[in-house]
Amino acid sequence: MYKFQDDLGRWHYSDAKPQEGMAKSLEVSQVAMDPATAVSLENRDAEGRRQVFASNRWAGPVEVEVTPLEVVNMLVEPPLPHRFVLAGGAVAAPIIDMRLADSRQTGTVRYGYRYTPGDPSAQPEENHAYLPPIAPGSTYAISQGFFGAFSHQGAQNRYAIDIAMPEGTPVHAMRDGVVMAVENDFYESGVKDKLQSRANHIRILHDDGGMAVYAHLALESTQVSQGQKVVAGQLIAHSGRTGYASGPHLHVVIQRNKGMELESMPFLFRYPDGSVREPKEGDVLQGAVVGRP
Repeated sequence: MYKFQDDLGRWHYSDAKPQEGMAKSLEVSQVAMDPATAVSLENRDAEGRRQVFASNRWAGPVEVEVTPLEVVNMLVEPPLPHRFVLAGGAVAAPIIDMRLADSRQTGTVRYGYRYTPGDPSAQPEENHAYLPPIAPGSTYAISQGFFGAFSHQGAQNRYAIDIAMPEGTPVHAMRDGVVMAVENDFYESGVKDKLQSRANHIRILHDDGGMAVYAHLALESTQVSQGQKVVAGQLIAHSGRTGYASGPHLHVVIQRNKGMELESMPFLFRYPDGSVREPKEGDVLQGAVVGRP
């Protein structure tokens, strides 16, 4: 995603690079799963200084990094670049103070910022046994497993799986948690690069700081809202094919924040017979009942 400032000081967001001469300042960052702008920064002037305040519209923590684009005759505290964790739902939290180094001259500060879901200090459990994200008694094949050649490469998705299922199939929560973010309004589908950040999805925060992402959901099919507590086995949405997808399926991944970078984590599934297994491409996944084999 491109974030740039025009000559009038207005900020713009676009998946296309701005035309030559259009951008006064430009910040480029990759957005893989959560395209909606969760974090906003606001400047306020008071008592001879300028303060920067941060807000987080998501219902879970995010790590933010503020980087300097231009600093002229200004003292900035804490110094830039500056990283910090912003609590879920935070509104106008003060994060940076700025004042003139020499009061006889004018000063300028311009900055950019980026953010990553999750708290990097969290220690989520690897190989946790999750409930399959399908209805009890149902069966669906895993069409792409860990390290899948089609799209499960890179830190964010190497431990993701795809479950082949018709559009409109019920999707259930794999574990208790809080709905951190919801994207519900995308309708396009295909294998064009521009669609990689346009999948409807739900991100659920677990009590150990890990996050489950359920992606390619059907348009306006989510059954939960941001900030809502959910329990394992609860219906949360219906499957679709939105975003970067060659066909209808459910994409599932467990992620953690490893310091301004999302990293996927290996996980296991609980089966109706009581067994616990690593999901593998070609396996037939069976829906289990919460709390019993």
